Amino acid sequence: MGIQVAVRQDEITDLVTRIRAAIREELNVSSRGLPFRAWDISRAGAVLHMTLTPEGRNSVLDETLEEGRIGWEGETTGSAEVISVLPALSVVNACLTTGQPPKEGSLVYINPPRYLEALLSLWEDGTRAAEIAQWIFDLGNNRIVWDKKVPFSVFNGLRPAQERSFSLVRWKTSFLWGPPGTGKTHTLGRLLASYLVHHPTDRVLLLSSTNVAVDLAILAVDDAIKDLKPATRPVLYRFGSRLDPKRFQDRKHLTPLRNRQLVDQLRQHYETIPDPAEAELYRKWKQERDRLRDAIRKENLEFLSKARLAAMTTTLAAYDFANLGKFDLVVFDEASQVGKAQAATFALLGKRVLFAGDPQQLAPIAQAASPDVNTWLGQSPFEWTSRSSLKNATCMLDEQWRMAPPISNAVSNLFYGSRLRVADPLSRDEVWIRGRSAMPSRLLGTQNVVLVDACAGARAAARFRGYECEESALLVAALVVDHVLSWSIADVREDIIVLTPYRAQRRRIEAELTTVNAPASTASTVHRAQGSERRIVIFDPVCPTADFVAGEEGMRLVNVAFSRAQCRLIVMLQRGWEQHPALSFLAKQHPPMVLNRDRVDELLLTKLPGPRPTRPASVPISGDGSPKAKPKSIQLSTFEEFVAGLRERVPSGASMMVARQAAQQLRDKARFRKLTFAEVDAAIDMVRKG
Repeated sequence: MGIQVAVRQDEITDLVTRIRAAIREELNVSSRGLPFRAWDISRAGAVLHMTLTPEGRNSVLDETLEEGRIGWEGETTGSAEVISVLPALSVVNACLTTGQPPKEGSLVYINPPRYLEALLSLWEDGTRAAEIAQWIFDLGNNRIVWDKKVPFSVFNGLRPAQERSFSLVRWKTSFLWGPPGTGKTHTLGRLLASYLVHHPTDRVLLLSSTNVAVDLAILAVDDAIKDLKPATRPVLYRFGSRLDPKRFQDRKHLTPLRNRQLVDQLRQHYETIPDPAEAELYRKWKQERDRLRDAIRKENLEFLSKARLAAMTTTLAAYDFANLGKFDLVVFDEASQVGKAQAATFALLGKRVLFAGDPQQLAPIAQAASPDVNTWLGQSPFEWTSRSSLKNATCMLDEQWRMAPPISNAVSNLFYGSRLRVADPLSRDEVWIRGRSAMPSRLLGTQNVVLVDACAGARAAARFRGYECEESALLVAALVVDHVLSWSIADVREDIIVLTPYRAQRRRIEAELTTVNAPASTASTVHRAQGSERRIVIFDPVCPTADFVAGEEGMRLVNVAFSRAQCRLIVMLQRGWEQHPALSFLAKQHPPMVLNRDRVDELLLTKLPGPRPTRPASVPISGDGSPKAKPKSIQLSTFEEFVAGLRERVPSGASMMVARQAAQQLRDKARFRKLTFAEVDAAIDMVRKG
């Protein structure tokens, strides 16, 4: 039975009016599009490949933008439909629908899929909106409404807080708070597996805002059910056409389709997009695409009633809301990235609801600035946990398995009220302890947490929004070389990640890494790194005094960055770091150090193992036409290497502007900075003439 709190009709009407207005305002602002700068643009038929860098605070590039629209104006005008987003590479693949591709460096705007329109339509239904508003008011009288239990003893190795979380589903509304490294998805998978096996008539709706999160959550449930080996296996289905086929290659039982090849057919169909200029071919291609989408949706809906657990994105749930029916339990994974209005809307589908996530990491994104938009779309449901009625219905997982003790203590004290600690069994795990023991290097000792003073300040970036710091980028490259050599690291990308909040600094760090033969992909922005972890994390905040780094959202970024580290966390410090709350706190336990400049310079001249361009030496020819000596390979000079690199970037006959832009990007690499302007001009002239 539902819990009803006595609320006057005018209070419900007022709440509905404010939430509707907030959704409309956000819809209006977001319809202008998220601004990005487009680079490295290439075209294959109708398909555009672009690297996008954010031009706005809320311009986060992730898979929620798939099937959105891109538009641009300027030297060329046109539009495209987003096919796929590769957040780790900042790459978007899109289908050109009108006009010509954007020019290099153009400003483009992405309109996300019209998810908010579907959400608004749900709130435009007066009866449904009043029920959702009543649910929100009922939070004040939250209590246990289910008298059954979900056994946890069927699994080995669960920790006390993980065991306590199994009782959350007895509450009308509950929260599973999973800080980094605590095994939230692992715990949620076991909780739902035990629930489904031991309560065979109950049904669960599993939601998340991204396809990746939905994939991982349902796979965790499936893995746990395998461990239980029940006589009758609960039916789990992953709904939607955006699942990752590779993850489900051996899990066809999770795909609710009679024709299990439909998803692959749709993906393959996107690889055959004709040029929109060929109007008839393009029209037929779109018809086939829509047919495949409709076929997947219809088959999905046919299987919906059979699913004991139905997993899907909130976007799909918004569009198919009327067809979903009712569930005994609604579960939101990564709920800390979902707005309260969305959370309340889908909570209405269940007798009980469980929100899982971490409110101290990345928050929901709202573009409009009004208080109501911030409250209902920019704050997650975890904001409700401050209410007395919800405190006992909240379980925080307090043992983490990722971070070495000093890193764990820093993260715990800064972001989790000192409640997070290293999991107790690890104190006796010699393998884990060895893996978290930092070894000395040429620049550093055996500390797990190191603060490095760059003795420099940030500068406004020239090409991208935000800031950059050349001095710290150089030190980062030296630190990467230092650890690769001192720790005998075979695969840099497996063990090291360099994080920074600014794309401009990421590009500068990538250039410095390239000069020492380290993979440029070792560097990443913080947003792209959530969910990952590495043995060594180097965090470069670049501009510690900027609100983007030091404000409330900035502190969330810092938490994400710090908590990726397993064994060593290195934090770069620029001028003004004393004003940053997290950096100044950390410095009290870990005094900042200045690296030995001579050793830094030595490391920057060291090339990590890897190929280096060579050219054949000229071969003297004897009188009979035979070579006098066996050809050898010799090292290219710096100038010759610059010319070779420029030829890769600039086609013969390219304009002077294109050639100069490429030369400037190439000259950002440290080894080319000693070239004179005359040498650069000579190289450009050679390349343009072919």
